[in-house]
Amino acid sequence: MAYTKQALIRDSTVPIGQPAPMHINCCCGQTIDIDSDANSCPCGAVYDSRGYVIQASAASRTEVASQYAF
Repeated sequence: MAYTKQALIRDSTVPIGQPAPMHINCCCGQTIDIDSDANSCPCGAVYDSRGYVIQASAASRTEVASQYAF
């Protein structure tokens, strides 16, 4: 099954109630910091700021999310 979205993970070292950096664990094994509207993984996958796949990658077992499929 191909993924169209990955979960956003909050930095657990920041105290609750304060804004914290977010990241995604790509299925290829890389961690991608979420800091813009298009966040690229070295495997070729690109995720938006909510974790949806903008550009797919075979290494990450992803497919483009429906809102980005043209």
